[in-house]
Amino acid sequence: SPRALSLLTGNLLQFQERVLGRNSVEPPEIRGFMTKLPNRLFHDYSAHGSLRTIIECCFRFRVARGIRRFDLHKPDMTGVFLEMLQEVERELIKRKQLQMPRLFFAPALGSAEIDRLSAIARKHGASVVSSPREATHIVYPDPPGTTEAETEAEDYCVSLKRKGNQVLTHWWYFPDSYDSWIPAQEVEDPDGELHGEEENLSGVIEGKIWHVQKRFLEDCEKFNEWCNEN
Repeated sequence: SPRALSLLTGNLLQFQERVLGRNSVEPPEIRGFMTKLPNRLFHDYSAHGSLRTIIECCFRFRVARGIRRFDLHKPDMTGVFLEMLQEVERELIKRKQLQMPRLFFAPALGSAEIDRLSAIARKHGASVVSSPREATHIVYPDPPGTTEAETEAEDYCVSLKRKGNQVLTHWWYFPDSYDSWIPAQEVEDPDGELHGEEENLSGVIEGKIWHVQKRFLEDCEKFNEWCNEN
């Protein structure tokens, strides 16, 4: 039923955050089992979109393993459901609904820093390329004033949607899974321009090269999730 599918989708998102997310209390080998699936994949409601792939793959896995229910909250099933998410990831990649970044590092970063960042990138499924023409992302040093130490005292956000007195907000330096509805009066300019979904696209986009700072990778490591390039 639609309600059951909606419940499964919500439980998958909660499972990802609880087991793989920034505040996971799981041991490193569990939290590091895989990178969280991007939040946007759970919001593609098109007939043959990524959410359909996720749901189909979960049900196939359940039948193949003889699992009666999606008891994602049960600690003794954590490993099994991580395997399920890994199968989901493989199917999304096979269908080109999830494409992993190809990164080119600007020489200004220096060889030691490039080696460190390359290790982070590969850990999270990205590849490192030798030419900017092959890249989906070009990585540069952090601009002045944008390091974590320099921004931790402030919250920066953009408004995506407005519904009544609530505004859907995307927080800078956080992945899309942290987007949240907040009261309009808490936004500095509640009547300001909205950055809709078409302006908040993220991930690998055919024909587009993202220009990102090195913090983009450091935040990926911190949250165990690819952040938004915008």
